[in-house]
Amino acid sequence: MLRGIRSSEGVLDDLAGERKVRLIELGEFYSLLAKAKQESVANIIPALNELYDSSDVFNAQVRQKPIKPAKEPFLSITAGTTQDWLQKALTERDIYGGFANRWCYFYGLPKDPMPNPPKVDPEKRIKVVERLNEIRQWADGVPDGEITISSEAEALFERYYSQYYWRCQQPGLIPTLIVRVQDFIWKVALLYAADAMSKVISADHLELAIAVGGYLEAGVTEVFANFGQSQSKQKEMRIVEYVKSAGGLVPYRDVYRNLNLAAKELETTVEPLLRLGVLRNHYEGKKRMLQAT
Repeated sequence: MLRGIRSSEGVLDDLAGERKVRLIELGEFYSLLAKAKQESVANIIPALNELYDSSDVFNAQVRQKPIKPAKEPFLSITAGTTQDWLQKALTERDIYGGFANRWCYFYGLPKDPMPNPPKVDPEKRIKVVERLNEIRQWADGVPDGEITISSEAEALFERYYSQYYWRCQQPGLIPTLIVRVQDFIWKVALLYAADAMSKVISADHLELAIAVGGYLEAGVTEVFANFGQSQSKQKEMRIVEYVKSAGGLVPYRDVYRNLNLAAKELETTVEPLLRLGVLRNHYEGKKRMLQAT
């Protein structure tokens, strides 16, 4: 178990070797995204994306130092954050680039305050650890380490997938964010089978996993319901504040450079502000500038 991520090289170095399993616990999801925006460690997100779909042997490509290959690595990350912070930290590039849809989002409402939480019950903890060890020992004895899928489970997934597929084909943010729910369903079904010490994923295991998939889709819809609108409003406010603070005419080039916006992104965001009269275009020869009204 690792506390936080210092760099992608640190994570890859820790996974080097054979069948390394690592759980990274982040106190705040925002910290990962903030770190990824630093130029010196900007390769964190590409590395995590690649590890998600890694083959049996993962060869790290880093500049600082050679890192041994990782054979059958397994990496999982848990983190918490508020909906507001998540929307501020994630960009559309993170979503459409595939980083955001590699996560499971578990949405919950605040609970009653608990100023003095009780200690963990040691007996219950021991039972959980013992049960996990039983499953691990059983899994080590599964022939070729493979849990198969029953024909009934395959038929059940075909019925589920026919509807799920069309949900993913719709335009917009939410369909982009749910395209890996099918992956999560099979991973959860595998966990249900392992918990039952079954060498076969049955229809019962998959039915429970599909219910979890439905919850995950609902969670994405709840968390990102206003994401596009929120992001656009934030960009508009940043542009207006920047132009106002300049106290005069500001070249378009200065705006997108200083606010880290693509030229097309700036055009799209400025358009409604021009229509509303909040900003005004000004031309000096071929030079195009913005002015606050």
